[in-house]
Amino acid sequence: MVDTMRKDQRAKPRVAFRHAFKSRIVASDGTRSTACLVLDISATGAKVSIAGALDPRIDSKNCFIVLTPNGTVRRRSRLIWSNGGQMGFEFLPDIPAMAVSSARPAGRALAVSDYAS
Repeated sequence: MVDTMRKDQRAKPRVAFRHAFKSRIVASDGTRSTACLVLDISATGAKVSIAGALDPRIDSKNCFIVLTPNGTVRRRSRLIWSNGGQMGFEFLPDIPAMAVSSARPAGRALAVSDYAS
């Protein structure tokens, strides 16, 4: 269950933007996404705002937040809290490619969904 009433427990200082920037919350397999605005960010997470609801088919415990317009920078994330249209995501550590490739069955192509925790 996601904590909806939570005291500010930030591990690292955040940078708040004068103008939030457009972004997307993307399913770990890349098949679905929800538009959002990044309100602030730190080394360990981000606060975003969405209009409406997060696509229920996106696993909020293992998704990506896109941090650049062209999608080249994204962070594996999990939802920590939600309060109305605002959400707090914790950035998860990346899984080294070697660990992922050695854990997958032989002959199976590597997919973004292989990063599931």
